[in-house]
Amino acid sequence: EEAINKRAANQAIAVERSYARVFSKSAEPFGAVFLHELRQDGRPLNGRHNSAVLYTVGPLGVNAKAPGEGEPQPGREKLVKGKLDFVRCLYDTGVNVVEVVKEYNKKSGVRALKVLRVPIVSGGVFRHPEVAPEICALALLAGMQAVPLDDGLVVELMPSPSMEQAFQWITVDGKSDPSPGKPLSQVISNLDRNQKACFGKVMPKKFWSFCPWCS
Repeated sequence: EEAINKRAANQAIAVERSYARVFSKSAEPFGAVFLHELRQDGRPLNGRHNSAVLYTVGPLGVNAKAPGEGEPQPGREKLVKGKLDFVRCLYDTGVNVVEVVKEYNKKSGVRALKVLRVPIVSGGVFRHPEVAPEICALALLAGMQAVPLDDGLVVELMPSPSMEQAFQWITVDGKSDPSPGKPLSQVISNLDRNQKACFGKVMPKKFWSFCPWCS
């Protein structure tokens, strides 16, 4: 806190307001989602279309840190999740992403977000070795589609082979495809009862697209 206050005294923080949402009471709440509305003078390219940034804390599938962050502490090993909990956490993270955006839009009026750009979460350095990147993407999208989106909000997926594969699995003529043996069914089978109950609410395909500016 002291370090944050010192930085704030030396430079203006270009954040208008912030929101956060967690699904765990743990002191290490993986799956937490933070949404920061940026002030006009702090938006990339000074654009009205870059009005906020959303950050998620994805689950740990291995005891690792991002490049440049140094070696992970030994005690961090206890935070690594098993295969099933890893997939469940990604699903719950997807739920949190949509819920925090909906809550923000409810309170923001004319500043409501219209486009939400989403990459894969925990599909790289922190990915569980037994969970393929496309399954990471699929679990995240499954959680997102469990929460009905507000009209006017479009999800733009960050293009990658894994995200494109997950998109094909989760949208079949506008509906999810839970056929036995299909990847989507494998994700569903890893969810608990409450998660499965949410899964029936399918997001129409019209809400999904790929970011045209990303490559």
